[in-house]
Amino acid sequence: EGQLATSPPGLPVLYGALNAVMDGSPLTGPLHAQYLTYQCHNDLLLTYTPAEWASAWLGVLMPMWAALTVLPLYALTRRLVDERAARWSALWWMLVPGVASFAPSWSTFNPFLSVTAFLVFVIALEKQGRAMIVWLLAAGLLTGIALFLNFVFLPLPGLFGFYTLAYYGWIARKRDDAPPLWWPVGVGVVFGAGMLVPWLIFMLLGGTDPVAMLRTAFDQHLVLERPFWYWSWWHLGDWALFTGVGAFVLWLLGLARWQHRDSPPLLGLALLLTVLVMTLSATTRGESGRIWLFLSPFVIVAALDGLRRLSDGPRAENALVLITAAQIPLTVAIAGG
Repeated sequence: EGQLATSPPGLPVLYGALNAVMDGSPLTGPLHAQYLTYQCHNDLLLTYTPAEWASAWLGVLMPMWAALTVLPLYALTRRLVDERAARWSALWWMLVPGVASFAPSWSTFNPFLSVTAFLVFVIALEKQGRAMIVWLLAAGLLTGIALFLNFVFLPLPGLFGFYTLAYYGWIARKRDDAPPLWWPVGVGVVFGAGMLVPWLIFMLLGGTDPVAMLRTAFDQHLVLERPFWYWSWWHLGDWALFTGVGAFVLWLLGLARWQHRDSPPLLGLALLLTVLVMTLSATTRGESGRIWLFLSPFVIVAALDGLRRLSDGPRAENALVLITAAQIPLTVAIAGG
């Protein structure tokens, strides 16, 4: 009941639609039968319809859906860093302790949604004219769908906003055809329009006010008391542990060296500002390692970008190997525990 009170309607709608599809489908019988051997003693589950049992395979296969994150992560790292870093990002994602620890849950699929939306957003900023508008609407729509599924994505528009300001200040404003000062505002308006689409559809069809829904969710969520100063640093510690301490350190060290390179660490800086706002606002009330997992791919990209600022050549390659080797026992210890 508590989880439902703090969640958007996306997942119930998704499973309801899947139940409707599976009801009467020839696949329902075989998929239903796969469970009975293992759950025939569970009186509660036996009250479910065969379609509901068959729909549960969406969650059973969650590790496979979560593995899809490597595709947009590879593309994003290749675009923002380079080809070598993109290959390492795919490997590092498989070694993120949080992915292995929370494998059966939707938390491991959230990174796929966040990275895909951000990749589309980055492509949009590099476009001009109508193409830029289309890509921004697509990025906003993906973000809106993610928020419709889980309120955990609420900080994601903030990450996009900080990245837009950094991109405008260090890149777009210095071009020969530099956009006007209000350009970041226009980006936010178009992106926001796309983000509202799934919510407007739901409001029109269901008659539910999304603002009231969000207010109710926060009323239920913020009653959880947490010591502010302790959690101000432990949020970061928990997240670093379930993401990878080596990548976390590389990200921060890369930020410290950004002034020594021509290209600024836009993603690393935007991510830092986003996390600081999340921490100091005290809106997260624990389980940061799981809840913030949707931001963990950005740590990997920022870390690989940071490494190229710290070292080049054989030393960088050795650092990648050592961090990977250290990550393996960390993942085994956390996920296996």
